[in-house]
Amino acid sequence: MRTLALGQELLSRGYAVIYLMASIPEWAENRLRSEGIGCELVGGEECGGLRDASRTLKFCQDFEADWLVVDGYHFSDGFRSTVQASEYRVLLFDDHGGDRLLPAAVVLNQNAYADERLYRETSGYSVLLAGIDYCLIRNEFFEQRKLPTNVGESEVRYLVTVGGTDPKRASERILGEILEIQERKASVKVISNDRSFLASMEREAVPGQHKVELIESAQNMAECLAWADFVFTAAGSTIWECAFMNVPVAYVLSADNQELNHQYLQRIEGGVFLGDIRQSLTEEFSEAVRYLVNEFDGAAKCNLPEVGGKGRASVVDVMEATLAS
Repeated sequence: MRTLALGQELLSRGYAVIYLMASIPEWAENRLRSEGIGCELVGGEECGGLRDASRTLKFCQDFEADWLVVDGYHFSDGFRSTVQASEYRVLLFDDHGGDRLLPAAVVLNQNAYADERLYRETSGYSVLLAGIDYCLIRNEFFEQRKLPTNVGESEVRYLVTVGGTDPKRASERILGEILEIQERKASVKVISNDRSFLASMEREAVPGQHKVELIESAQNMAECLAWADFVFTAAGSTIWECAFMNVPVAYVLSADNQELNHQYLQRIEGGVFLGDIRQSLTEEFSEAVRYLVNEFDGAAKCNLPEVGGKGRASVVDVMEATLAS
């Protein structure tokens, strides 16, 4: 929920924030409303199409919006052209670069690999905010941030959160390897948004020397990261949250928009790459997890770029300056 950090910063400066979505899980709606953020459903089956754009702009008019913040990759040419012809300022989240971006006053790519070179062929925007200096961190992470620490020899705490529905059951494979550890105790928290998946894992869990907690849709990811000694995750924005929290990671590829993050992490030797779970999981995947959990020496380093935490304020500063110009 990278947009939530932006919403929190806007709220702190006295602005009203409303989310427009085609659908929303109950846990996400509860979280947004608890922050004082409104939620409205638009788009429906035609999410990202021409009618979606018209309904979105009508809501912006009724709400007297100053900005339309767009995050997603399903927007059609009709949506693009309709928004481009409107009077509203657009802030666009992006992870790819290229020449197919929605026209926007501000393009925001908060990933560490991003810079102006990625957007050489891109037109239709006024301001580019690119790189880790613009990484958006939610309120709870500032409250839970910790310094790097060595791990005790008797027990290691693992967090497994690969995101999405995990169709290849990578979480289950990771958990299975952790539960085979003999030399030390392990505590494991597994986070998933898939209720049926968690139920099946609960049925298959075998009591032993290790502690396992299954969590549906964690409401406070910062608390989970602060608890963990090591994190298994996907190569999305959670990587930068781990960097902010000084937690070492191993990661998988689970979506197309994570490719550039993966290439960057390989280049700086940040984290440990386990494999691409969009494809079939191989024995090499299990071997990599097995090696990590058995050779973990209690002194793993984060080895990720430094995330300072001022990104969201910098983004809103630009939004306010654009309004004033």
